[in-house]
Amino acid sequence: MNTDTVNFVYEIAKGKQICLDVPIPVKELLEQSCRQIRSQRRQDRRYHELFRGEDVLTATAHPIESIADLVIRKDENERLLTAVEELPERQKRWLRLYYYEGCTYSSIAKKEGVSVSTVTRSTKRALVTLKEMLD
Repeated sequence: MNTDTVNFVYEIAKGKQICLDVPIPVKELLEQSCRQIRSQRRQDRRYHELFRGEDVLTATAHPIESIADLVIRKDENERLLTAVEELPERQKRWLRLYYYEGCTYSSIAKKEGVSVSTVTRSTKRALVTLKEMLD
């Protein structure tokens, strides 16, 4: 094997893997691409987890059919924002970091100097509170 190349295992469809000998810069690009894909999937899961079964923002997944739909969606979004404003500052900050900035629970915990379980419990409690406020 040439010293300028390295062995790289790349995951393809349905969990299958292929083994490639690639130059180091290509390996770095492939690794970066894999990280970006995992990050996007994580953000997609978070979005669906946050709004699963809720009417608040599910309208964004469907085309707007009329002005009435747009007005209803705007009203629901305003209700959500009002409810979020009633949460404690720490919960608001952690929800923003997790759902909108894509931080993990562990990275939030490290930033805030608390345990991961504290961030997890508080975030989940905030979601329950929001659901109760909006029902």
